[in-house]
Amino acid sequence: MHTYEPLWTDDQRTWKYVGGEPVRGVEDIARAAPHDPGFGRTTYPETLHLDAEGRFRCYMNMSSFEGLRRWEADLRSLDDAWDLGAGRRCGANWLIIESRQRWMHDGPSIDERDARAFLTVKKAMAEVGMNILDVIIANDQNQWWSLHELTMGTTEWSFVPRLIRRQRHTFA
Repeated sequence: MHTYEPLWTDDQRTWKYVGGEPVRGVEDIARAAPHDPGFGRTTYPETLHLDAEGRFRCYMNMSSFEGLRRWEADLRSLDDAWDLGAGRRCGANWLIIESRQRWMHDGPSIDERDARAFLTVKKAMAEVGMNILDVIIANDQNQWWSLHELTMGTTEWSFVPRLIRRQRHTFA
């Protein structure tokens, strides 16, 4: 678990990843999180699409009804987002930030189900050309977890240097 002290101001609405330094691993998230007023406080997962050097290309807000555990059971919405052009337009390297506000989620912010879901989703999406760099679970108590760090034992991500041409995969 990582923690941080918020450093944003009440009138700040700028997302710190946009136009900033490359995001290459967990340490970069640790530097950016204190400056992002939405980190751990949104009601929907966000996907950041990074190029091969870790520079921000674009992002997408997913539905409030979605998240890592739901994608493990049904990957269609994540696959649809890829097919709708985000993969071709923005690249194959995706960082997912899933906020879990304590008032919306019972129990702990993260548990073993998340590690299993991360590995399942990462493998399934790799088969169609998407590189899930990490899923960051953050809560509104200024705590966050890197599922890549927890499951792989490293804070550095592995980037795909170019977009991989994919075949349409139908998820059951």
